[in-house]
Amino acid sequence: MQTDYSLISDEELLKFFKRNSTEAFSCLYDKYAAPLYGVIFKLVKDDTIACEVLELSFITIFKELLNNTPIKGRIFVWMHNIGRDLALKALSNKIELQIQYNSNNQYRRTVTNIFNVLKVS
Repeated sequence: MQTDYSLISDEELLKFFKRNSTEAFSCLYDKYAAPLYGVIFKLVKDDTIACEVLELSFITIFKELLNNTPIKGRIFVWMHNIGRDLALKALSNKIELQIQYNSNNQYRRTVTNIFNVLKVS
């Protein structure tokens, strides 16, 4: 049976993260990837760039949580700010995007890809 992560409060999710970062990160991704993608896409107006910025956003979010960076306010607002800032940097070419395509020439990103970047098992 699969858990409905939308029912988990942000506070519980952060507590869960301290106990099991890999599963908690998957929960966080499942709960917030779609709305964060929407924020990013509205700025960059390109699916491939939005997906890349989304990945960079979650890498940043995960690293900040691992470093116990204090989150002021609601977690999605904090994540929104990270995604927005990275999208604006991508638009102004202040960050280099490494867009990767699969064998069908389609862009793809998953939590597994992010874990591979972070070297998380």
